Amino acid sequence: MANSSMMKSSSKGNKKMWKCASHGTLISPNEKPPPVPSWLSTTSLQTRFPCGSFTSGGPSTNRRKYLSRSTGNLHGLRNDDYAGVSWSLPKMFGDEKYAYSLVDIEDPRYVKEAYEMGRKLTKLFYEQQIVDLEWRRTYKGLLAAEHRRDTLPKDSKAMKAHEKEVDDHTTHLKHLQEQRDLYEAHVQAVFTRCEQIKADIRKENFLDEIRETAVNDTMSKFSRDERDFDEWQHKNPFNAASKTRRPF
Repeated sequence: MANSSMMKSSSKGNKKMWKCASHGTLISPNEKPPPVPSWLSTTSLQTRFPCGSFTSGGPSTNRRKYLSRSTGNLHGLRNDDYAGVSWSLPKMFGDEKYAYSLVDIEDPRYVKEAYEMGRKLTKLFYEQQIVDLEWRRTYKGLLAAEHRRDTLPKDSKAMKAHEKEVDDHTTHLKHLQEQRDLYEAHVQAVFTRCEQIKADIRKENFLDEIRETAVNDTMSKFSRDERDFDEWQHKNPFNAASKTRRPF
């Protein structure tokens, strides 16, 4: 079952907090992101409707939805096309993996790259589902051809024709499997890059946390009066030269 928990982002001061399914809460600079198409941005999953009407300024609902972690797709949100386009191709196949192509990275420094990866995933998934459909059809045809061949008498004149039918299905299935593996390799390359970006952000957050902890520990060693004197000395550098600094 898909994980339908809400993943909301918030901002405080010059930092922005946002959540993802793979790394939990991450903190990024609260900068203005570069403009990207709305359908490839996580903002497309937020709609405002006060009193039942779709207008701006009202409370927003978050439609962020991930696939189960067992699928391996930890970075793709369900694209807004799934709900906004009537009879979109992923919807025709049900709640499958093809609709989860919206990259969930909200760091302003990587929004542009996330948009490009989301666009690539959308194209890969739309083509991949066509290949998968043909693969399933061919596999079912191979099973049926093998059944017909195995149920024929050994001395049947139609045995060669059925053997050829099985060989044709097998060759076509191998070709389709190569195509599936190629598409999957490209998809995994995008997921690997997403993992790398989030790991870098997580490392930055960890180093910032250590720095803040070290600063707080150092400041706690000074008395309030000494901290006030240091602040006054910083604000009055010329007058501070004639002052005698008290020892710690």
